[in-house]
Amino acid sequence: MDHTITIIESQLDWLTMAVHTSQRRDILQQSASRIAHATESAKNATKPFRLKGYSGWRVGRIRFGEREGAAIIQLSGQLAADHLATLQPIADSVTRIDLAVTVHDPWGYYLRPRVHYAEYVKFVHDRPNAALGHLHEDTRGGSSIQIGDRSSERVLRVYNKYAEQIASNDPDGADHYSGCVRYELELKGENSEIIAARLAADPQRDATVQATVHEYATHHGLHPAFDRSGGQALKTGFRRRSDYDSRIRWYSKSVAPSIAVALQQGEACEVLDALGLAHLLQPTVAGHLGIE
Repeated sequence: MDHTITIIESQLDWLTMAVHTSQRRDILQQSASRIAHATESAKNATKPFRLKGYSGWRVGRIRFGEREGAAIIQLSGQLAADHLATLQPIADSVTRIDLAVTVHDPWGYYLRPRVHYAEYVKFVHDRPNAALGHLHEDTRGGSSIQIGDRSSERVLRVYNKYAEQIASNDPDGADHYSGCVRYELELKGENSEIIAARLAADPQRDATVQATVHEYATHHGLHPAFDRSGGQALKTGFRRRSDYDSRIRWYSKSVAPSIAVALQQGEACEVLDALGLAHLLQPTVAGHLGIE
């Protein structure tokens, strides 16, 4: 078994931005629709989205809402990382940004949050005004430490990423994050404005995220499983899951079996027509696909 501690992700994991003029609202709406159309699959049904007076829609990893003369967009996961640079110049305010460092720690991931909690208890012993710390554990191996309340402008969470995926009933995610612990720094208010502007133009964004999370953790008495700089690599076969990966898994598990049954029943023409792929029935194309 490989005992090496390796950073496998170091990037944005959440982004909330707002605009406060009608003109920018329209621009943000167009951007949100374009992102949703380009990245989300048909398996993700569009649902209503409401937040603090904003009303709109959500699908997959994107949420968009508007109210008179204003609009808000929220992106999570890879979408946040992919679209920060293009959306940040549009936004009038960045109200939240999450930085995530995921560490493959095959020997320590299970106990790492508990160790950090003990470190923080020692840190706050003679600091009565320090942020409140919480340790959460469950009987299925889930374990997390949180420093700061959700209303705070800075909140640090460290948790067993593998157990989180198990609890979310996501076996693919559990396999993907086997042996991993996640360090997650949530920034709001002025903190999020500053870091978003910096990261949007940063050619070494992953290194900046790593350094920022590491500094915050060490300033609160923790000894992170990763260094402030360097040490980033992918474990064998690893890359961050994207909406593309999700779509392909869905096609394989949900769509392919249904199409296979239809083809066995001689309904190839009907299937292609229903999928908007009737052009594949042209003789030259159909021949290559084995469709009579």
